[in-house]
Amino acid sequence: MAALVTLRSPATARNISIDERSKKISIQELNCHIVPYIKIIAAAQAAFHLNPSNGRGKERMTRSDRSEMNEAPHEYASPACMLHEVDPAYSGISPSFATNADVFAWRKTQRQRLIDERKALPVADREDYTRAIANHLDRIVTNVAGKHVSLFWPFLGEPDLRGWMACLTARGAICLLPVVVAKATPLLFRSWKMGERLERGVWNIPVPADGKEAAPDIVIAPLVGFDAGCFRLGYGGGFFDRTLASLGRKPLAIGVGFESQKIDTIHPLAHDIPMDVVVTQTAVRYR
Repeated sequence: MAALVTLRSPATARNISIDERSKKISIQELNCHIVPYIKIIAAAQAAFHLNPSNGRGKERMTRSDRSEMNEAPHEYASPACMLHEVDPAYSGISPSFATNADVFAWRKTQRQRLIDERKALPVADREDYTRAIANHLDRIVTNVAGKHVSLFWPFLGEPDLRGWMACLTARGAICLLPVVVAKATPLLFRSWKMGERLERGVWNIPVPADGKEAAPDIVIAPLVGFDAGCFRLGYGGGFFDRTLASLGRKPLAIGVGFESQKIDTIHPLAHDIPMDVVVTQTAVRYR
């Protein structure tokens, strides 16, 4: 379907008109001083050229790899929307930042602050909050017999849901743990239940040694931070976003964390995929 798009120079542009079969849509007051539309187009075009490898290489991450990964995500599988080229409201770029690099730098600071606060929680409080989260999950994740449910091994003060995982197994669920294969690739998911052998994975997080690979029906992911739109701030590697974008059948995505990890916005970018549900000890938020 043909469309005529007229863009004027950044210094003078005050509107963009799209004339399609005599239907006119006017996007008023493009703010060229904050995010010039040339940068919006460049960001969108760059997003289209990102093409993460789908290979399942077996190389281990080096210390420099991990340090680099913590600085900012490198490649993402989520495509940009063509509207990014027209209206900054759809660009995925927060108007308070000029570039993605600014967002990454801001996220790095917030990430460290939120992790430090989470680790500082008293053990008794963390256990109480985790029990409350598990109770909420029981009301959301109901008919699990025969379903593949991905959870996580607790890391850096995350909620410890291993006890709840054992309850899921008793109810007939097939529990999975995520496995990092290599940077810039989607996660694998391997089955595991209490008593089965584990081995050390990236960051020394235990992963199933012999579990069968499977695609999850439900993904329960830890949060470093989250906002009212159910966007998740993770550890900066982009693994969950890349994985959710690569799965042929989209699972129910549930983020879990503590209420203190809520922030006003993560300043979502084009590659960020929101959770369907965010669960804390005090609230359940649906997207």
